[in-house]
Amino acid sequence: MLSDQEIDRIKREVEMYKGLDVSSYINEMMPWMKPIHYTVKRASQILEELTSYALISDYAVNLYGIPYWSKKIEFAVKNIELERFTDILNKSGFRKLTGSDDCLTLIDLQMNNLLAICKEPYPLRWDDEMVNRIIEAPTNVKVLSPEDYIVFLIKRGGLIEMDLAAKIVYLRFDTLNKEYLLRRARNYNVEREISNLLERIR
Repeated sequence: MLSDQEIDRIKREVEMYKGLDVSSYINEMMPWMKPIHYTVKRASQILEELTSYALISDYAVNLYGIPYWSKKIEFAVKNIELERFTDILNKSGFRKLTGSDDCLTLIDLQMNNLLAICKEPYPLRWDDEMVNRIIEAPTNVKVLSPEDYIVFLIKRGGLIEMDLAAKIVYLRFDTLNKEYLLRRARNYNVEREISNLLERIR
């Protein structure tokens, strides 16, 4: 659980991001993230043609309006046979490193970045409502709705995830569908945590 001091810090940090064009900010102030963004866009373009998908790793935080440095690239894809998908990626400059029935780890040979492609947005599970609420970020990359991503982060349970979730809640507080957010939280047994966060962050 975040302390009062941490909540105050999160509010101060997010106030600096309000109205920020994160894509331009990354280009100007965080150029080391450009190779990561390039890999994300290339993989997204391939996924767009094949299936419903969402970028779910910490890098996705940038697409909700919070500048955040992360090299981790992970996509959740729905209803796709991963081995067939590997063949498609091979033709586009990606190579499989490891794999299981549920997840692939690949390398982008152009940028030397690692990425994961998984069947579920674990610890969440795909359902029609979640798929229907997927949004397209300004950079044409699909992400979960802010409400689903907040539940995703809180369910993962780490301190960094809690911090990132709180930032998204504060930045988007007025536009969040709180009824949906709390219902999703209830479904994944994190209603108490999210109710507490909503009460303290407003």
